Amino acid sequence: MNVAFESRMNPASVRRFLLVACLFCLIAASLFSLGRIYGKERLAVDLVDLTAAAKDGDATAQFELGCRFAKGDGLQRDYEEAFRWYQRAAEQGHPEAMVNLGLSYAKGKGVTRDHGEAARWYRITADEGFARAQFNLGLCYAQGMGVSKDLVEAVRWYRQAAAQDLAQAQNNLGSCHANGVGTGQDRVEGYAWYSLAAANGDQLAASNMARLSTMMSDKELTRAQRRADEVREALRKTAR
Repeated sequence: MNVAFESRMNPASVRRFLLVACLFCLIAASLFSLGRIYGKERLAVDLVDLTAAAKDGDATAQFELGCRFAKGDGLQRDYEEAFRWYQRAAEQGHPEAMVNLGLSYAKGKGVTRDHGEAARWYRITADEGFARAQFNLGLCYAQGMGVSKDLVEAVRWYRQAAAQDLAQAQNNLGSCHANGVGTGQDRVEGYAWYSLAAANGDQLAASNMARLSTMMSDKELTRAQRRADEVREALRKTAR
């Protein structure tokens, strides 16, 4: 049996309910607008402080300001300004600024493209042990960009960056081993490095590992998984 329920709200109650709902919406909209205004004001204040610190010679502030210009974060995107601040920070030895300065040269953003200068800046901080620079320098050697092509040297730099748990370097090192590029072909070693990179979130490595596994015997896969565990444990001990 169907039963119809009659609303117990009279017209006056409905009007009050709608009025309260409208007031709530207006208050919520106002708070949201105030939040956006405050956020913009806070960003402006942060940017003023950041610019002042950069002009005073703070290398970290100079690097961060360069990133802001490159991304258009809180100000107009300007690659030339980004390059200028990266350069000032790099000249003070800021490793991330050196890498970004190298990338600016490599991509021709804010400066005339110059792969030789890109490789030079990568090398400075790569020699100091900075993983991203080591990986980028490895790419330079692999592609012959700014340096003479040298696959053995590419593997050397990939290996140093991979040892610092940089997923991209681990993937590239895995590819070198799996395909015998710059080193002897070793699918077990290749799979092991792919495995580490995939565990670090590298989707390309996961795809490479899946493809390589179809070319390996069960015995090889067992050895590869054991080798991946050995390398992982070695990296863990190094990081302590």
